[in-house]
Amino acid sequence: MRKNVAALMLLSSGATHCAQAFVQSYTKTLPVRRQPSWTIQRAVNDESGNEAASKKIKNRRATKGKAKASKTKRSSSASNDTESEELFHWRHPDDPLVLFRAGDTEEPESSRLAHESHDNGEPLLVRFRIRGRPRPLQRHRTSRGFMYNPSYKFQTSFRSLVHDMFFTGMDNNGVIVDDGDCEDLPPMFAPDKSLAVTIAFRMKRPKKHFVGSKQESGRLREKDSCQITLSKTDVDNLAKFVLDSLIGVMYEDDRQIISLHVTKLFDNDDACLGSTEVCIRVVNDQENLDRLLERSFHLF
Repeated sequence: MRKNVAALMLLSSGATHCAQAFVQSYTKTLPVRRQPSWTIQRAVNDESGNEAASKKIKNRRATKGKAKASKTKRSSSASNDTESEELFHWRHPDDPLVLFRAGDTEEPESSRLAHESHDNGEPLLVRFRIRGRPRPLQRHRTSRGFMYNPSYKFQTSFRSLVHDMFFTGMDNNGVIVDDGDCEDLPPMFAPDKSLAVTIAFRMKRPKKHFVGSKQESGRLREKDSCQITLSKTDVDNLAKFVLDSLIGVMYEDDRQIISLHVTKLFDNDDACLGSTEVCIRVVNDQENLDRLLERSFHLF
């Protein structure tokens, strides 16, 4: 009995070994299952995409930091420019300031307390020059349902200076010496007067026109000394700025202007920061009109 059991155990163990050997030999003969090429490529793409994405995020963060720094720098420089440009217009003591009235024999050198001249004679000619970069009149814009004038602060500065020169006491240095109540005074020229206007815009020169960093008329480069300019600012928009600013100060309505002659050129005086020179004269008879037409078509 014991011999039979031992024989059976040997048979079972031999069968197990034979089965294991068969399985091993069979698995060796099976083909190796490879991963499809598209899955390998996808994994490679995912890995490279992750690297590219991480690089992109790093670049974005660096760019964001630089943009923030440049924005802060621009805001600080803009605030400095705003502070430096608070005075948009001013008057130089050597600039012409003329108020010619009916009965005057010669043009005065300057007009002081010019509002008193309304009683002395009818104004026939006004001439003045204002320093500051000439600016065009911008179109009205709409923001959040409201319409506003982008040129308002510049026009207010220009108009206020003209008003102070002719309707308020001002000495030769441009300092107000008598701030009287002149707000209710009528415009310089009556509403029934026809006017001829001549304007010369001396444009601010760019820094590249100068030798070195100091802006002076004596440091202009020889090739840039010419005063003829092809700047982007349209001459008609420059004229609109002045004509619109002088309403209520020099005339009641700009429809009174029947003749307009405008010249745009580079500034060659002092620091070449720009200026606006205006001459307004009354055209009161046919003789003046004929002379005006003759001069207009015979400039050269």
